[in-house]
Amino acid sequence: MKKVEDEIKKLCSNVPGKIRTKEAELAKEERRLTNFIEFIAEGRKSNALIKALEETERRVNSLQVELNGLHNTRDKIFKAPRIEWIEAKLENVKALLEKNLAQSSVALRELLGPVTLQAVYPEIGKPYYIAHSSIDTKALIEMPSSKDGAEDGSTTLRWWRWRELNPRP
Repeated sequence: MKKVEDEIKKLCSNVPGKIRTKEAELAKEERRLTNFIEFIAEGRKSNALIKALEETERRVNSLQVELNGLHNTRDKIFKAPRIEWIEAKLENVKALLEKNLAQSSVALRELLGPVTLQAVYPEIGKPYYIAHSSIDTKALIEMPSSKDGAEDGSTTLRWWRWRELNPRP
């Protein structure tokens, strides 16, 4: 989870700069809108002026929506939950699933969709299976390698291949 939090921070690192840029652009468009309104109030009304006023109002509204989204993004950046919280939430999953086995199996079947196994025979190393389901997962935890150099068997980080799991049409 900490890796996910770090990646999200990297992705959102440019948000404060975007906010400053959009605020400056919004201030410019609001000044322009005020000028158009003053011209029309002085009696200098024309079709071109009305069209420019409408276009400026649209730009001001879209900039305000963008700024609200950027502010929300900045304010609600993902924070990794504490490991104790995760352990507490997962503590009784097995007992809960075993409590009502029929309902649990139906729910898991709907969540995972059809699960198929594909045998993989690498040139080096042990053969293994790749499970395909409707859930697209990514390994978030790195498993430490063995100290004596012995082969530990397949783990997702050792055999995950982007092209095999995400075939292109």
